[in-house]
Amino acid sequence: MNDDEAKGNLTASEINTIKNAVIKAATDHLNASDADTALSHYKPDATIISNGMLYETFELFEKDARDFYNSLKEVKRAVWDNIQVQVVNPELALFTASVRWSSVDKFGSVLELKGIWSAVYCLAEGKWKILLRHESFEPGKHVE
Repeated sequence: MNDDEAKGNLTASEINTIKNAVIKAATDHLNASDADTALSHYKPDATIISNGMLYETFELFEKDARDFYNSLKEVKRAVWDNIQVQVVNPELALFTASVRWSSVDKFGSVLELKGIWSAVYCLAEGKWKILLRHESFEPGKHVE
């Protein structure tokens, strides 16, 4: 059975349930204010692409993410706009959205981000986890 056939076996209600669960997982991730919470949303073998950079390993991304979150004092705004979720099959979905995110670091500097964020989510041990993530922010605004 291919993915189209697998998706074809889902009812509209099941597809809607998956979409809502993926949106909730993505929103919980977006609102994370610490590294442990943010990283808990990824599969340990996830592929990460950020502003044109492909992380060679998840461990390299994890180190950068921890450094970034450790520099934060607070997340001020985290908003998805124009959300699109495409259900591939009962255990795989693509989430894409525009994102607006702002924070204040421990030195009082404000970071305002706008961009596009997408992730392939897979169902792993009953939870929707990020298998592949790509984000692109306005030039010069963010590097993990």
